[in-house]
Amino acid sequence: GYLLVDSILSLCLGIFIVRSSYLLLKESIQILLEASPKDFERDHFLNHLRETKHVIDIPSIKIRKLTSGVFTAELQIVVEKDADRDKVILEIHKMAKTHFGIPYVFVECIGDGLAEHLSQILVKELDLSHNHHGHHHH
Repeated sequence: GYLLVDSILSLCLGIFIVRSSYLLLKESIQILLEASPKDFERDHFLNHLRETKHVIDIPSIKIRKLTSGVFTAELQIVVEKDADRDKVILEIHKMAKTHFGIPYVFVECIGDGLAEHLSQILVKELDLSHNHHGHHHH
């Protein structure tokens, strides 16, 4: 009787270890690949950002998971031309940290006029075949 019970318990323990290892490996790979975390309320966060006074647009947002339950937010926001940018950034930091628990918040805050100019700048394609980093040294 004990041999059967021992075998069943060993099998259950093995299944538990394999399942736990898989979940840990899956989360680790997502963190290393900087994938958009599935356990973060991105749409809810975006709604709060859009409701921030003087914010016109959010052209770029990247939420990264550093470790289980710890996130970073990198944002580019466009604000009204005459907005007090420091106040807008402070409000975003307060909201992200106190409401969403995001300890690391990086905000690029640009005025409405500058946003249009930035969108027109073309990014140079680098030729990586010559092991060069895109500019000349004199």
